[in-house]
Amino acid sequence: MIELVMTIAAVILAFKVADIENKSPWLWGAVALVLCLASQLVPFLPCIRVLIAAVLVFVLMAVSTLLRKA
Repeated sequence: MIELVMTIAAVILAFKVADIENKSPWLWGAVALVLCLASQLVPFLPCIRVLIAAVLVFVLMAVSTLLRKA
């Protein structure tokens, strides 16, 4: 149950950050949702796997910003 709450929080946070950075919030919210739900398939690290997926979304967001400026 806590992982579902963490997933919802990660999606909302990705949506808001993408909106602030003038990126597509729906795209990044969907990316966060897919990565967090895909992390549910990993059988170990119960709560940490959602956190890792959320961090991965923000790393991808930073990489896309760097590639856009290059």
